[in-house]
Amino acid sequence: MSLTNKPVILWTADVPGWAYWNRVVAISRLLPQYEHRVLMDSHTPACLRPIACDLADIIVCSSPQVPPQLRDAKCRDFEQKAVLQMTSIRISTGKGTYADVFLKKENQ
Repeated sequence: MSLTNKPVILWTADVPGWAYWNRVVAISRLLPQYEHRVLMDSHTPACLRPIACDLADIIVCSSPQVPPQLRDAKCRDFEQKAVLQMTSIRISTGKGTYADVFLKKENQ
């Protein structure tokens, strides 16, 4: 369920301010057509993890394995909506150019 009627992307991250958190922030800015939520490793109570997963349309995990905080959450349809270890850093701007999330500018 979205608060904004936009599809929900649930990101996993470990520590605010670290590498994956910074990637989530940068990519989220480039995808305003989605509502973005972040499930932090130890900062999200175990009782809320299954709810967060079930309400998400897409779950993006920072590693190639299912993170421990999601493994025990028993999320419905996890296999259908999970992306494990997204490594791309370029997102199409829709104008024939791409935004590099680390450089924060458009590239050909």
